[in-house]
This record gives sequence, C-alpha cells and structure tokens, in this order.
Amino acid sequence: MDGIDKILYPLSELPLIWHSISALSAHPQICEIVLVTSRGRILQMNTLLSDNGFTNSVIVCEGGERRQDSVRQGLERLGDCDLVVVHDGARPFITSELLDRGISMASLTGAATAAVPVKDTIKESDEEGVVVRTIPRDRLWSVQTPQIFRTSLLRKAHSLVQDIVTDDASMVEAIGHPVKLFFGSYSNIKITTPEDLAIADAIMNRRANTSLRSGIGFDVHPLVQGRALVLGGITIPFEKGLAGHSDGDGLIHAVIDAILGAAALGDIGTHFPPGDDRYKGVASGKLLHITLELLRSNRWRVTFVDATILAERPIPEAPHGQHTRVARRHITTDRRLRKRQGDNNRRFGIYRAR
Repeated sequence: MDGIDKILYPLSELPLIWHSISALSAHPQICEIVLVTSRGRILQMNTLLSDNGFTNSVIVCEGGERRQDSVRQGLERLGDCDLVVVHDGARPFITSELLDRGISMASLTGAATAAVPVKDTIKESDEEGVVVRTIPRDRLWSVQTPQIFRTSLLRKAHSLVQDIVTDDASMVEAIGHPVKLFFGSYSNIKITTPEDLAIADAIMNRRANTSLRSGIGFDVHPLVQGRALVLGGITIPFEKGLAGHSDGDGLIHAVIDAILGAAALGDIGTHFPPGDDRYKGVASGKLLHITLELLRSNRWRVTFVDATILAERPIPEAPHGQHTRVARRHITTDRRLRKRQGDNNRRFGIYRAR
C-alpha cells in the first residue's frame, strides 16, 4: 500500500500493529508476545514498541522466507506455555472477547481458529474462468486469526509439515489433529488493500464515537525554597520550586489525574501514594509514562489534552517547542493548541496546552 508496510499503516493515528499488540498485552492470560518481522524492520519495530511503552512486554525477532517459517521462528523464542496464539498483525480489531472464546475452545480441543460463516455465493471455475459448479455455503467458513493451539501440538506440526500452507490450522490438520472453529467477527478484517483501510477507518470511527470519555484533573503545590521549579517536564529558572513527594510537577500531576479519572482507574494518589519511597523525587514524566501504560492495558488512549497553568510568579513564558515534549509522543499535532494569556500589571500568566 503505497510502499508502506501494511502493519505500519496509520489507523486512528497509530500503526496497525499497535492495535493488535495493545489488545494482546491487555489480556490477562497472555503472558508473552513475540513480534516476528523482517530483518530490515527489527530496529524500526523496537523503536515503535519503545515509543509506545511496550519495550518490556514484546520480543522482536527475525522471520523466515515463508509465513510458516516466520511462525516457527516465533515459536522458538517463546518460553514455556500451554497454549500459543498466532495472530496476523494486519488484523487490528482483535478483542478480549475473541481471545476468551478462542482460549476456552483451544483449552478443550488443542486447536481452534476464529472464523465467520461465508456470506457470498461461492463458485468454482475452470482455467478459462467458466463456472464449473456452485458450492453450497451452509458449511463454508472464512477463517481468520487468532488461531490458538496447544504449544506442543503446533511445534510438532511445524516439525513435520514442509508443504507451503496459508495458515497454521492447515498444518495441524495435515498431521491429523482436528481443528475446532469458534465464531470470530465480521469486523475482524485483514488490512490488505487501501479499500480495506477505508473500511477499518469507518469501524474505528464508529467505535470512537461510542467510547469517548473525558476527565478533569486539578493540582496545587506551594512554592518553597530549595526546590527546582518543574512544569510539564521542564525546569524553569526561579528561586523557588513546587513542594511535593515527587518533583512536584503540578502540570503533569493534573494531566495524570484527568487521564485516570476519564478511564475510571482511580486517581494519582491511589497509584503513586505520597508515602511510597519508590516515587520520592521521581520525575513526574515517568509517572505519566506508567499511567499511559496502564491506559493502554485497559485499551484506552489519549486523544486530547487541554491544560492551564495559573501562576503569579514567575510569569510563564510563551510556549516553546520543548515545553510540550512530555505530551508530544502521545497526542497528535492537530490536537494540541498552545496560547498564553496574562495581565502584566498583576504578574499573572496563563499557559494553555492542548
């Protein structure tokens, strides 16, 4: 698609692969994720994972020449586990419910794959394109991923089957083990063409319109001697700083509280209690990073932030590019607006960042 690897194509302003990894990492029964990619993409994938907080939860490895070779490479990197989930990164709409159904079925049968009943009439043709027969569709299914297997069974299939196959279920079938179908989703589409991406955008927009939440955060700290003044991750030259157990960054603290409130995940004091020595003097940007990881694990993401600083002294300077660096990697450019208002006679300034 326009020379761009399809799993990196932007969907709702994030790479396709992000959506799959986010869903998998959020599921309580998924303990390890291996991302298989080409040698030339390894550094790029590691950077993408690092930028989105997945560094410690995903292993990136080089794939093989064929699809089945890539899966085999991934299997070799897995640790001990009872079941393995094979999922195509170009299917961004995998859900927790879909995984629940598949894991439950595979736990009973050893092999299961997501699938949906065929809707279209299917015809078989000869080499000239002439219809030979119409195939009854009452027992036809379109197979998707995830495909879930007993790990030992899938490893056995990969060691025995050398013929080229289009999915792992075919390999397991080839060694004589039955594969059970579980109901997938018609929204669980595979992105292959620009037309598929347009459909995916429509699905994402429909979901976004029904799941938008907002939260409000507020934080106040007194100015004290002997502390650095930190706002938005930036140290501001001043003779006093904001008191606090961490670095006292009231701007980031307010943003964290708004995020947690919107997602119904408690408040900043619940997750980072003031008596916890782990957070003594910590940069609040790290707390924001932890908060965003928690958000992702619950399948939420930030789309808009509007923050205001009220300060009599010092007067906040006009916004500079680096002053938004904390949010820049997590909020898209068209959803940030920076402006300054103030009354010089009162030495009162307002800095607003969207």
